[in-house]
Amino acid sequence: MSNARASESKDIVPFNLADIGEGITEVEIIQWFVKVGDQIKAFDRVCEVQSDKATVEISSRYDGEVVRVYADVGGIANVGEPLIDIRKPNTAGVAGVAANGDEGQSKIAAPAADDGKEAPPTEPLVAPANAAGPSAHQRSLATPAVRAMAKANNIDIATVQGSGKSGRVMKEDMLRVLGGQRFDNVSLDPPASVSELPSAHSRPAAAAAPPSHRGGAIGEGAKRDSKGMSHEATASPPAGRTPPLPFPPPPPPVGPSPAGQLAAASGARLEDARLEDARLEDAYVPVRGYMRAMIKTMQAQTAVPHLVFSDEYSMDGLIALRQRLQQQQQLQQQQGSPSQQGVKLTYMPFLIKALSLALHEYPEINATFSSDQEHVIQRAAHNVGIAVDSPNGLVVPNIKHVEALSIMQIAQELQRLSELARANKLPQEDLAGGTITLSNIGAIGGTYMSPILVPGEAVIGAMGAMQKVPKYAADGSLQPHVVMNMSWAADHRLLAGATVARFSNRFKTLLEDPALMLVALR
Repeated sequence: MSNARASESKDIVPFNLADIGEGITEVEIIQWFVKVGDQIKAFDRVCEVQSDKATVEISSRYDGEVVRVYADVGGIANVGEPLIDIRKPNTAGVAGVAANGDEGQSKIAAPAADDGKEAPPTEPLVAPANAAGPSAHQRSLATPAVRAMAKANNIDIATVQGSGKSGRVMKEDMLRVLGGQRFDNVSLDPPASVSELPSAHSRPAAAAAPPSHRGGAIGEGAKRDSKGMSHEATASPPAGRTPPLPFPPPPPPVGPSPAGQLAAASGARLEDARLEDARLEDAYVPVRGYMRAMIKTMQAQTAVPHLVFSDEYSMDGLIALRQRLQQQQQLQQQQGSPSQQGVKLTYMPFLIKALSLALHEYPEINATFSSDQEHVIQRAAHNVGIAVDSPNGLVVPNIKHVEALSIMQIAQELQRLSELARANKLPQEDLAGGTITLSNIGAIGGTYMSPILVPGEAVIGAMGAMQKVPKYAADGSLQPHVVMNMSWAADHRLLAGATVARFSNRFKTLLEDPALMLVALR
C-alpha cells in the first residue's frame, strides 16, 4: 500500500505559471476553467489571469486529473510557482487500488469498535494537499472584520448562516445574530397592576409623618438646646392609630417617569448608534490589474518635467462634415454595404487622423529617448493610444499605423479596442508600442485639464467637452459657435513650448477646416 501511495505522489506533477511577458512577476486569477476532480487534456484552458499589462488565458501542458488548485479567484499567483497539481492518467488504477484497500480497512475496524474494544488506528491514506477533508472546504467564509466581530461577542462563526456568495458570513448576518441575542433575555410579561403596587399605608411611618410646623414660632413640641437652637420633638402616635396626613398622598406611578422615558430614549439612540457604527467599516480594496499598472506609471512619471499647453478649437466645420458623412453612411448601410455595417462614426476617428497628419509635419512630437538617453528616436509609425475608462481601471490600448488607415478603418479599430477594454480582454499587443496618446475626458465632463504622460511618449492630448458659446464674428456681431478645449502635456526634456504650440495650431487648423485634411492625405 505504501508503494502505491509513493507511486501516486510521484505521478502528481505541478503545473507552474510560466513567464507570460517581460517584466511580469505575478498575476491575479480572474477565473478558473477547471476544479479539483476534473479531467483535462493538454492545451485545455486552465484559468484566466490578469497582469498589470494584459489579460491572458493559461492552457494546460499535461493530460490528467486536477487534484489541487493553489489560488482562489482574486488571488495572486507568482511566475514559476504552481497553479494546479495534475495526476497523470496512468496512475488512476493504482490510486483506485489504494483507495479500495483503505476502504476495506475501515470496514474491518468498525466491528471491533462495536464490541466495546478500542479499534487499532489505521494508517491514513496520503491524500493530495487540498483534499484535507470537509473542514477545509466547509470553513466559514468571512472577512477579518466579521471574524473579529464574532470573536468580540463570543459567537462561533461556524454556527452563523451566511447570506453572501458561497455562504460567506456578512456583517448583516452578524448583526442579525447579535440582535437576536440582545432580545432573548428581555421579559415580555406586562407590568404589575396598580392594585399590586404598595400603598401609602404600607410605607414606613417615618417617611409618612410630616413635620409639626411650617416656619414661624416654635410650637409646644419644640425644645431648645444649650446654644439656643430649636429642635422639634416628635411624639409617637398612640398605638393602633395612623397619624393624620397634612395633604393627600400622590397617586402611585403608572409606567415610567419622564426621567425614565428620557433615559430609555437616550439608551435606544445609543444602541442605534452602536449598531450603525458596527455596520460601517473601512473597505480594503486589493491593488490588482490595471490599477497596479496605473500606480507604477504615475510614480515613474513624477520624475518627468511636464509642459502644459491649452487652446480652444472651433468645431463647427467638423460637426457639419460628420453630419454629411453620417448621412452617406446610412445610405450605404441601406444598400447593404458590408464595410459600413455596425461601424459608429464618432468625432474620435477624425481627431485621430488629424493628429497623424499633423505628426507628418512635426515628427519631433512623435519621439522618445533611446534606452541610454544618448539619442532621440523620431518614430515613423503613428501608434495612437486611446485612454479608456474600463470597469477595471484606466487602460490605454493603441491603434497601430494610423498614418496608413482611413477614417472608417480607424473607426472600426477604435470600436474593437473599446469593446475589448470594457470586457477586460485586451491582449498585450494592443497595449504595447504606443507613440502618442489622446484622452477624451470631455465625454464625462470638464474643460481644461493637465494630463499625465504615458511612459515612453513625448506628448499626450486631452479633449474637453464640446459646448456652444457666443463669439464675435468679423463684422462685430455675436454668433453661436461650438468649441472644444484642448490641453496638451509634453516632456519638457524633449520639446520646447514653442514646438508644442506650433503643433497644436496645425492640429487646430485641420479640425476647424477639415477640407484641408483631403489635401494632406497620403
